Amino acid sequence: QGAIVVLENGTGYIRAMVGGVGWSDKSQFNRAWQARRQPGSSFKLFVYATALEAGMTPESVVPDSPITYNMGPGEPAYSPQNSDGRFLGAVPLKVALQHSRNVVAVRMAMIVGIDRVIDYASRMGVREKLEPVVSLPLGACDISPLEMATAYSVVANGGIRIDPSPISVIKDSEGNIVEDNRFPHYEEVLAESTAFYLTDMLENAAKNGTGYASYIDGRRCAGKTGT
Repeated sequence: QGAIVVLENGTGYIRAMVGGVGWSDKSQFNRAWQARRQPGSSFKLFVYATALEAGMTPESVVPDSPITYNMGPGEPAYSPQNSDGRFLGAVPLKVALQHSRNVVAVRMAMIVGIDRVIDYASRMGVREKLEPVVSLPLGACDISPLEMATAYSVVANGGIRIDPSPISVIKDSEGNIVEDNRFPHYEEVLAESTAFYLTDMLENAAKNGTGYASYIDGRRCAGKTGT
């Protein structure tokens, strides 16, 4: 199965939505907005957004080195690992995002505070209740594809969140407007500079990092992989 949400940046209009295959009278589950799945490393967007809002820059250096967190009495310690099993040492944030370094994401979340990461995720469009666990920066939570699309559109919109809508305008048989989304509500949730930095970093991730397979020569593409 699979799902996709395509939002139009600037309006919030849902231009395309696929909720899976096998739609029928008995099976009408739409995975695009009803499914809750772990976003994996695509959740790191919120960690980096929080870090940039806290005053860090793409050039800020964070150690990509072994670290262990004590989880409390009776709980096993947590030692985040990178997907390649290696450590790169001290790396700039832009490089860490480009190569999706797990250890850096967890370290940054601990530096800025998990609760602040959750707050920014909520501001950007995540409506699910997120638990403040150490593995949250790596996507240990459940979020719908529609919520993730909404959050990523904030970056494309220069820090402005526009709630998604599948409807432009509805009129009744007499021409009276029943619902009107032609003038959506805009809310600034990130500084414009943060969105600018994130766009540049995500472009690099798509072109030269883990998202290289999505790159199309001559087209601007910014994004983040998430397994």
